[in-house]
Amino acid sequence: MGQDKKREPVVRSTMGLRPERWNEDLGSNIQNVEALFIQMVGCEASVRCDHCLAGRGIFALCVVVDEPGFPKCCGNCMYGGKGAKCTILQHGQTQPDNVPNAGVYGGVATTGMQTSAAPAARLRADTTASLDSVIIRKELSHQLILY
Repeated sequence: MGQDKKREPVVRSTMGLRPERWNEDLGSNIQNVEALFIQMVGCEASVRCDHCLAGRGIFALCVVVDEPGFPKCCGNCMYGGKGAKCTILQHGQTQPDNVPNAGVYGGVATTGMQTSAAPAARLRADTTASLDSVIIRKELSHQLILY
């Protein structure tokens, strides 16, 4: 994968998700998987979106990936397909160039936007392959139950 993991995603304690429910929700659509990757490899937003400020996101942090090819919304808003409503997206917020923790992508310290979309393309391919694998396993287990 082209991105270095920066953190374990932390689900808000108020969400009350059981592990089996988390697995179902996570694999239910590609946006949820992408939201998880955003949480793992992105940078904490310099200003949290309205959704995160209100404590409504599934994750504890408002995290964005400021790279070409990635959605310009936080992981919380991406989860469940609500990315278009993210105020980070609406206001065009990106990480300012002077933020000291703007990110480490592929082992190279960076600030601001990246010039190559290759890491984003690799991450999307990995995400799609992972989700396809989950769907295939789910279909196989469903077929076994039917027979």
